This record gives sequence, structure tokens and C-alpha cells, in this order.
Amino acid sequence: NAFIDEKKIEFIIPTHDTVCEEMMKNKEMMRAHVVCSSYETAHICRHKKLTYQVLSDLPFAPKVYVDYEGIEDTAYPVFAKDEIGQGGKNTFIAENYYELLAGLQDRPETDYVVVEYLPGDEITIDCFTDREGKLRFWQARERVSILNGMSEVARTVQTDKEIENICR
Repeated sequence: NAFIDEKKIEFIIPTHDTVCEEMMKNKEMMRAHVVCSSYETAHICRHKKLTYQVLSDLPFAPKVYVDYEGIEDTAYPVFAKDEIGQGGKNTFIAENYYELLAGLQDRPETDYVVVEYLPGDEITIDCFTDREGKLRFWQARERVSILNGMSEVARTVQTDKEIENICR
């Protein structure tokens, strides 16, 4: 708040999931207006398990595996990633149950989310929605270079109707 007062900051627009969640959790203490989704939305977006749970009924959502022993052999490979994380850090593809166990060995299972493996290019889509919930802008980008879990170099990707529908 001292910095906000010193620099006469009126608005803060956080651009990282962790910062969004923390700022919205503490927005009442801030002396500047935080321009962001609600705390609930920021919290869901920061936690992959919650995100997948919210999106589970949508046709593009990957299958999430909770019972690792129950994953059928035909479901492999699977993709494992930190429940809270970014930039592909601590991710791995497991070709079978034993590779999955080996990858999870040093970490509690609750720290990881295991989903069906979706081959192909990964893109990130930035979306801006107005206060009435209307999607006003979306832009897809490929993360060309990642440094410390953040996109250092990105390339704009053309979107199609399918991506537009997913954004909406």
C-alpha cells in the first residue's frame, strides 16, 4: 500500500495465476482497484483439479484419473503434472503404470494431476471477459521458450471456430 500511495496507482491488473489468486483474496486491504476475475475464479484457475472439475462436462476436457491403479492399459500414455504449477515444470508422460509410479515416487499423489495424454501442439489462450461475462477478446499463443515456468518467447497462433467455441 505504501508503494501504491507513493506511485499514485489506481488500478492493478495481475497477469499470473498465483498473483491473481492472492490479490483477489486480499483485495479489501489494497488501496488500488484490482482488475481481475473474482477470487473464486482465480482460485479455480490456479488449481488444476478444480479447473478440470469445473470443465469435466465439456467435450474438450481431458479425462482425469484419480485411481492410478484403475487406469486401464489401453488408456496409456497418460500425462502427469503439478496440481499447482505452470510452464510444463515437473510434468511427465507415463507409458504404463510402472512409469507413472516411478514418476510419482518422490511426491505425494495429491500434488499431481494425471490426465489422458493429448498429443500435438499445446497453446495458451488469453481471454478477456467484461463484467457482464461477455467474452470480448481471445488470442492464442504458442509458448516457444519458457523460463522459470513463464513464457519468455511466444508466437501468435491463428484461431478457428473450434477454439473460439472453447473460449466462449
